[in-house]
Amino acid sequence: MSKFRRVVAAFVGVVCAASVLGACDLPVVSSSARCSKIGDYAQDGAYVLKCSNKHRWVRGITTAFADQALSVLLSGPLPSTPASGETVAQRNARKSAQDYLNVSSFSRKGLIDQLVYEQFSEADATYAVDSLNVDWNQQAAKSAAAYLKISSFSHGSLVDQLVYEGFTPAQAEYGVSTTGL
Repeated sequence: MSKFRRVVAAFVGVVCAASVLGACDLPVVSSSARCSKIGDYAQDGAYVLKCSNKHRWVRGITTAFADQALSVLLSGPLPSTPASGETVAQRNARKSAQDYLNVSSFSRKGLIDQLVYEQFSEADATYAVDSLNVDWNQQAAKSAAAYLKISSFSHGSLVDQLVYEGFTPAQAEYGVSTTGL
């Protein structure tokens, strides 16, 4: 999943949660239509869309993935053990990493890269990810299942996709093996 889609996944989880509670709804638009306000969100029935700086709708995550993110959000946060003596930047990076894991699956490398993209230092991002108790095999299994919901893959191509996302070959193989491929 691209960095844009990861950020949209986190955002849409909140938007969808508010929508289910009746606070807002994403309008349905044609993905080929032009949009007027940069940064607006909508949906085309299959994808969540974001208005780009060129006033074009850009596909983000699937609405099915948004629903999955919503179910995770509504089930409550994953437990997080605060570490003593951590800096403010480390604490914020840890909380951000936990927030990402609450709405999507990540490889260790992918999550560190996402935090660095969010402008946390490499050291703080690595600290944050390593301070969480994450089962990377389980994350690979969730990621494999999510990919199969949106596209068709062979066993080998899905393993390759997960390795591309930063999972180790063993984690990728485990994740794909849980799908029945």
